[in-house]
Formats: sequence, C-alpha cells, structure tokens
Amino acid sequence: MAEIGEIVAVKITDITEEGHGVGHMPDGMALFVPGAYPGDVAEAELEKVQKRYASARLLKIKESSENRLPDFCPYDEQCGGCPLGRLRESAQHELGKRHVADVLERIAGIENPFVEEMTGFGGAADSEAAGKAGDGEAGEVEKTGEAEKNGETEKTESSPVRYRNKAVLKLGYSRGRNGAGKPLAGYFARKSHRLIDVKECRIQTPAADAAAEAVRTYMKEYEREIFDPKRGSCILKELTVRSSFSTGDVMAVLRIRGNRIPDPERLCELLDEAIYAAPNGGCRKIPDSGAAWSLESVWLRAENGRKTKWMHIAGKRTILDRIGDAKFEIGPDAFWQVNPEVTEKLYGKVYEYAGLSEGARVLDLYCGLGSIGLYLSKRMKDSIHLIGIESNEDAILGANRSAVINRVVHARYYQGKAEEVLTNLLEKFKESSEGRDASKEHRTLSESEAADLSAAEEAAPKIPIPDLSKTDCVILDPPRAGCKESLLEAVSGTVKPEKIVYVSCEPATFARDIRFLIDCGYHFEKAAPFDMFPHTGRIEVVSLLSRSEGPTRDD
Repeated sequence: MAEIGEIVAVKITDITEEGHGVGHMPDGMALFVPGAYPGDVAEAELEKVQKRYASARLLKIKESSENRLPDFCPYDEQCGGCPLGRLRESAQHELGKRHVADVLERIAGIENPFVEEMTGFGGAADSEAAGKAGDGEAGEVEKTGEAEKNGETEKTESSPVRYRNKAVLKLGYSRGRNGAGKPLAGYFARKSHRLIDVKECRIQTPAADAAAEAVRTYMKEYEREIFDPKRGSCILKELTVRSSFSTGDVMAVLRIRGNRIPDPERLCELLDEAIYAAPNGGCRKIPDSGAAWSLESVWLRAENGRKTKWMHIAGKRTILDRIGDAKFEIGPDAFWQVNPEVTEKLYGKVYEYAGLSEGARVLDLYCGLGSIGLYLSKRMKDSIHLIGIESNEDAILGANRSAVINRVVHARYYQGKAEEVLTNLLEKFKESSEGRDASKEHRTLSESEAADLSAAEEAAPKIPIPDLSKTDCVILDPPRAGCKESLLEAVSGTVKPEKIVYVSCEPATFARDIRFLIDCGYHFEKAAPFDMFPHTGRIEVVSLLSRSEGPTRDD
C-alpha cells in the first residue's frame, strides 16, 4: 500500500484538462502529477492517497517527453496560470481535440463523433477570415524548440504569447519589518493565496505589464494612505487592464475597498505615461500612428461590504474594439472574448456552420454584446433578420449601441433570462396570431376606457411580435453551466430551426446539452475545437446540429 511521503517513479501516459499528468502505480492505481506531461518519466512524492487514486508533487523529470519544451515562463512553476506552457502547441491541440471527442462519446453518447482539427494561431477557420488574418494578427507567435539545418540553428515550432486582451492582477504588499514591504501586482501561487509579483506575463499584453508597473509605483508613493498596518491589508485589491489589439485603446479598472483613493490624477498620469511607452506586442492599430497603446479610460470599482459602485474617473467610458468588420464599445464589466485572433476564427466557423442566405432569420441566445450576431450581419451585409436575448441589462444596451454603430438595421434585442424571454415571446405571438388581447379578457371595458385604450394603441409605435417559428438558425452561446432544459425544449419543440450552432467554453455541459437536443430530434453533424486559451488546458468548441425526422424524447 502506497504511503504519503513515498518517492515514486512513474511513466505519464495522459493529462487532465487542468494540466495534471496521469500515470499508474505498480498496483494499477491512477496517479496525478501536476507539471508532468504525457511521455515524461517523472519522480514524484506522494501527497494524497485514496482508495482508487493518488496525487503527488513533481520532484524532477527523469526522462522528458518529446513534446516538452525546455522553458516557457520564469514564473510558471510558481504561478500555475499556464499548466501546459511547456507543452508544444501541436500536442496541446491534439489533447484538446481528443477531449472534445471524448465528452461527445462519453456524455452525449455519440459513436465516433466528427471533430475537426483544433484551430489556434496557425490558420483560420474559414477562407475569408484567413485572408483578413494576414493583415495583422492579435498577439504574437514565438518560435520554440531548435533544430540544425545547413549548419545553423533553426526554430521548429511556434507558441502563442501575448494573446490576451484582458489581464486581472491581484494587488498587495510583501511583508515588511515595520508594515508594508514592496508593492506587488501579479497572481496567486498555485493552490494558495500567496501573491506572486509578476513583472512580465507571457500571455498578457505589454500594455498590461506597463499598467501593473505604474500601479506599483503609485502604491510605493502613497503607501501610507493605501496600506492599513492594523489590518495588514491594502485598499487596492485588483487591477484589470483591457487592451484592444485592433485600435490600441487601453482601459484600466482598479477594484478598491472603500470609496476613494489618494490623488487619482497622479495614478492616471503614471498609467498614461507607462502605457504610451509600452512596446507593440501584437497591437495592429488602425490607422498606425505613433505609439501602439493609448490609455483611453480609467474606472474604479468601489466595494463597501456587499455594495459595489462603479466610478468613472478619467477618459472615455468605453474603449473600441473590432471583430472582423464589426465594431464594439467595451465597458469596464463587459463580457468579451479574451483572444481576439482566435475569436475571429471561431466566429468565422459559426458563419460557416450557419450557412445563411439572404433574408435568413437568426435567433442569438445568450447574445451578450451581440458580437456573434452582428458579426454574421456584417458578413451578410445586413441581409439577415437578427433577434438577440440576454439577461444582463448593460449588455443589452451595449448590443443595441453596437447595432447602431455598425449600421445594422435588422436587429432587435430583448433583455431577460433567455429561457423566460423566449417562452414569453412564443406565447405572445400565439396570442396575437389568434387575435386575442389578454389584457381585455379580465373584464368588459366602459366606452370611455375603450376610447382611451384605442387612442393609446394608435399613438404607440407598432412593433410586431416576431414569429420565431420561422427561425432558420439558432445560435446558443451559454455560460459555463450550459443551457436550461426549458430553453432547449422551447428551441427544439417550438422554434424548430433547421440548424442550431452551439458555442461553448465548457465541453462537459456542452456534451450534456447536445445529448438533450439529440433526444429532442436533432442530429449532431460536427464540432470544431478552438484554442481560445493557449497553455491553460481550457478550450472553446463550436458544434452544428440539424433537424432530423427521427424519433424524439417525447415519442
């Protein structure tokens, strides 16, 4: 029986989504070793032993996998944010594709599902997106590995770095003898709340690194006002930096405890100077003029107990970003995909799977800022009819604003939970098509009431309730938890589109919902994984389902 503290050597044969190498003990027990990759022979110390599995701390690599790179980041053994950073990109893609195929077989019950090769930085998902990507790519691709060719050292494989347009850094101070030590801006160490001061993050923009350094300077200058020696805590909690690769716009957001910070003008001055001087790092500013990055917006997120207040302190309220030909205004708390280059390729795949024609009706559920639907509208030259539903009120306001700035006329947005709004719209259309007014069924109106109601109806704008039963394609892009069954039932049982395009950042819940839609009469066609978060083990997936005439879950 294995014991905690025992040193073992193990051949790693697989890896989990979290980046934990998987091997087996001599008795067949599964052993998980974070930091070890398939093909490695690892020496590890057992830290946890259960009946069916054990976990261990990696001590050293005795034999390296052919897919292991010599280095990736000076912080990777401390930070833990990029568990696959030392694994070749091709191997990461192979693992991602296999993971999607596995959940579709195991959870959705699909035998031999068709899964395309994973798309990352090295190629576009459709031909038109490929042409645009050549004009300037978000992020950078760094060569890794070496080979000898003609007596010279040649780099042999690329690895995406500097790809994220959003950084969220924790703030604090190291421990000093008489209070605060040096200012820290970075990330928590793996499985702890120990803050690692990260001067340069391999997956963030130079603008984010520069902003973090500016905040360190600010924290040093105003230590007495920022650090509370009695509590041993800092009123600055977090720095979020949003960087637009297409325009060079940068937004900085400070999460603070309380309602104020000392000398906000000095903070903005430091941020502005540092960001302006930051190197390019993948910015494809249009038009190209001067510095790559420019601070355009500064916000505070002030927290007092359970109350949160957003405070705009400098610049514009939003920054501008683009996906393809579509433009979007991004606010401080907006959801926005973090990898702009791969996002454009993913949206290109949605366009390909949807197979839209002029006049098509598209229902965009969990639409957020409306980015997928508006991208489709721009590519179809505003010839499709788009309806979006989103629960977040600010996102819906942003979607409407985005439709205006993109001059998309045939788009309408509804705010509320997707499952509730969709059911409500279906019921209202049924009522209107049957010529019934539910508000008049409760009692008979007097002559004066009837006249007032008639006048009000004539003055009100005539906005017809959409007939969702004529929808050609439904786009599903839910949060990690997936779709509610009531929504899937309404989509498959009442809306009945010819095609459903499902976009997900969580393969397990994606496969669960695919199984449900299959049981409701839809046929799984294919899926395409996307390397939206290189080096992390997380992936995004797009799938196409078509309506079939076979038996359903109700038969």
